[in-house]
Amino acid sequence: MSWTWLSIGLAGLIGLSPLNAVPQLGSTPEPEPQSERRASASVEGEYLVSLNTEDARSAGFEVLGQVGDRWTLVRSESSPDATLQMARVRDSQAEIEPNILYRLTDEPLWEYQWALENEGQFGGTPDADIDVAEAWDITTGVGGVVVAVIDSGVDLDHPDLAGALWTNTGETVNGLDDDGNGYIDDTRGWDAFDSDPSPDDSNGHGTFVATTVAAPINGVGIAGVAPDVTILPLRACDVVCPLSAIVESVDYARQAGVDVINLSLGDYSYSTAMFEAIQDAIDAGIVVVAAAGNDGVDIDAFPFYPASYGRDGLISVASTDRNDQLSDFSNYGDTNVDVGAPGEDVAAGYVDASWVTGSGTSFAAPHVAGVAALIRSVQPAFGPAIVADLISS
Repeated sequence: MSWTWLSIGLAGLIGLSPLNAVPQLGSTPEPEPQSERRASASVEGEYLVSLNTEDARSAGFEVLGQVGDRWTLVRSESSPDATLQMARVRDSQAEIEPNILYRLTDEPLWEYQWALENEGQFGGTPDADIDVAEAWDITTGVGGVVVAVIDSGVDLDHPDLAGALWTNTGETVNGLDDDGNGYIDDTRGWDAFDSDPSPDDSNGHGTFVATTVAAPINGVGIAGVAPDVTILPLRACDVVCPLSAIVESVDYARQAGVDVINLSLGDYSYSTAMFEAIQDAIDAGIVVVAAAGNDGVDIDAFPFYPASYGRDGLISVASTDRNDQLSDFSNYGDTNVDVGAPGEDVAAGYVDASWVTGSGTSFAAPHVAGVAALIRSVQPAFGPAIVADLISS
């Protein structure tokens, strides 16, 4: 597979602060594989069951909440087998899944941004970038195109996201569910991790992702790939990302009618609930972009989810370096990875109105999400499979 993934023209650092003004957080060692086929972590005693809340209570579960259209989050002190039998008292075909804890897919290695326009700086190969400038001759995106960033939240006051964040015009902060979507006071998105209407960033990862997609060209910090599109912040993660919060966030994004979902997270555990939520989103016309993971393994042999679900309209993204080579830490796969994008030593916004550089497939994925948003800005009728094919072909 060639890792030169895109040349539709997309972004130098036009109108940006000098890169030497970007603070560095220091270097970390090359990431060690985390894919040693160990059992995935999960929230102890919590399960997703394919019952409605009434049937779940009738089966004897403590109901913690509805998750998406088909699943209920419950607490059970019984073994997994006994929990399944409890569920099947109400529905002989019922399914259960542990509330798996997925991981954000970054492994920071701090340096400089080169991804949007590579002129050979810092030993890179000229034009080993995503050629954004040419795309910006056509569009820098439109505000009506919305990218949902399902992550650790977004720094809602970051100067490099001013004017770029989604507003729910059907909702006001009054303690009521004004728009009837099941969420109270969700004027700026939703925090499914803490079940509240403030999706503010808890660790910086989501802000990095969001600014990579859509930081405006405003003379501050960096420019996003699609600097005039809108970001919907959805917090599903802290250090880890509970399955229930991911599914709820994907469902929220679908109901909100977004154009693109970015998922810079994953694990080696398959989830039917997440698969169904992503498939529903794709069926609703949403392009889904997922990071391939940072363990340097072949995810054809060891599938990494959601990147390995293999659906038309889901784009799985590996990381490339400033020489257009696959990053040493990046997962790969001829079948389960669709594209490579810059994800090593790239610069973006961080919490507390700062900017940093970092590495990981987490940061490759939003480059692709931004490209998908640009395509949607020009061709809103293109379905997810067409957009995915344009990017990966």
